[in-house]
Order: sequence, then structure tokens, then C-alpha cells
Amino acid sequence: MQDTIRKAELGDIPRIQELCAEIWDGGDYIPHVVSDWIRDPEG
Repeated sequence: MQDTIRKAELGDIPRIQELCAEIWDGGDYIPHVVSDWIRDPEG
């Protein structure tokens, strides 16, 4: 089985938030910045 890596898309945000909900007791910073990262043309 081969893994595939791709850039995150705006549609991925709900799943990213779901994954981060259990990290640092829900206090992970990623959900607060992920949309900015995805929109950043430099990635």
C-alpha cells in the first residue's frame, strides 16, 4: 500500500479540527490557524 501526501484543502478543516480536539485537552492552536495556512499561497 502506498501513502499519498497532498496539500490540505479548506474542505479538510472539519476533520483537522476533529483530530485536534483531543490534543492538549482541546487547546491545540492548529484549529485557530489552519485556515490561514491553507489560504497562504506559499503553503
